[in-house]
Amino acid sequence: MALQSFIAESRYHFLRSDLDVSKPIDASDLIGESARRLGETGSAREKQWLSEVSEENTYNVVLWYASSSAPYYATDGLMARHGQGHRPTMISTADRPDGHVLRGIFARLGYDLDVAPVLVIGGEPIHATAEAMDELRSSGQLTDKLAAIGWRV
Repeated sequence: MALQSFIAESRYHFLRSDLDVSKPIDASDLIGESARRLGETGSAREKQWLSEVSEENTYNVVLWYASSSAPYYATDGLMARHGQGHRPTMISTADRPDGHVLRGIFARLGYDLDVAPVLVIGGEPIHATAEAMDELRSSGQLTDKLAAIGWRV
């Protein structure tokens, strides 16, 4: 979630191209040298900062995808709520200079963005295949998940 907050905060936030995606991300990966003020990697201050950054987007909906445009099946049911004051954050890795790094991080976490997008609702990632999204919509789970984070449904 800290990664999501960092990327969603500004379209000018990028990860280093040499980042080792096989390891967990720490504060210095996101904010560089200024992370030294937080102490050593894994310190209590760093963990607190990562937690606070993560909580910033707890009530947001974020769709991560590898193509240049989001697949319709992943946005159906989300975009319809735009008129109700809600809009998902859409993050494409296709044209980002750190796209390969982001896809590598998602792969380490068990999500292949080249196969299907990842939808994050209230901090919960969902492998947003066409089948999974259809099931979420038809069962009412998508509405329930959105209502749980305060989206009007």
